[in-house]
Amino acid sequence: YKLSVVELSETNEADIRDMFIRLNINNVSLNKQELRNATYTGDFITLCRDLAEMHENWYAEQRIFAANHFKRMRDIEFTSELISSMKYGILDRKANLDEYYKTNENMQNNDISTLRNDFNRVIKTIKNIFDEEELKSTIFKKMTSFYSLFMAIHGLYKDGSKINEDLYNDLLQELIEISLNANSSTEIESMRNYYDSCVQGGDSRTKRAFRDDLLKEVIIRFTNKLDSNRNFSETQKQLLWHRTRGHKCGICTLKIDSYSEMEVDHIERHRDGGLTSISNGRITHSSCNRSRG
Repeated sequence: YKLSVVELSETNEADIRDMFIRLNINNVSLNKQELRNATYTGDFITLCRDLAEMHENWYAEQRIFAANHFKRMRDIEFTSELISSMKYGILDRKANLDEYYKTNENMQNNDISTLRNDFNRVIKTIKNIFDEEELKSTIFKKMTSFYSLFMAIHGLYKDGSKINEDLYNDLLQELIEISLNANSSTEIESMRNYYDSCVQGGDSRTKRAFRDDLLKEVIIRFTNKLDSNRNFSETQKQLLWHRTRGHKCGICTLKIDSYSEMEVDHIERHRDGGLTSISNGRITHSSCNRSRG
């Protein structure tokens, strides 16, 4: 008979007994990450373990991972996906993580330090945007959306953008709008596409790249590059149209007959420092908007 053999290194008797019990009594096979944990050593897996452990309590509080996920090392696997994506770009979840583990067993100290610092910077930013109770009540607690939010922020930081700390609450409101409207029954096309990208092959590189582009478009408006974003995005226009009761103009208060006849106006003028954000936007008739000057 041909037998599949996995050589385990640097493990102790307690771990061996635990694996023996699970394999032979409960009939629970080791998952891929548990096999990686037993197979690989070195810098990459150490970094992923350390970061997963560092943020374990927060992950649990925000319900990103359930108790069983921690037991089966899903948090470490997910951290590995994030670290690999930071290093190599957005990846398909089916990408061969084993290859990244193998290739990066020996890393330069400055590479390890940069990845660690950048990872913690993004997590800190997400914590600052969402207060203690907010994240777990949104779509972003799901791993598909959390991955995309994490990578969008990381990508903007990598490109030299910096999120304005004074605008965290305004950004939060935009992300909450996405969370509220990203569902199967929404009339907002971009939000329906976002929802579909999460539930249908949500971890493919194509779907992840779609969500990354959409979230970057939202987040960049709250960075040091916001001045170049005077025009509201199509997603923002659709969100404002559907959330405005009776489709009433924000200037004259009369009904706007159709979406095509609508313009979106800055409540606080852009030239006076007003944000191009949902919280600072209102739907108007084209004529009313232009009469404002």
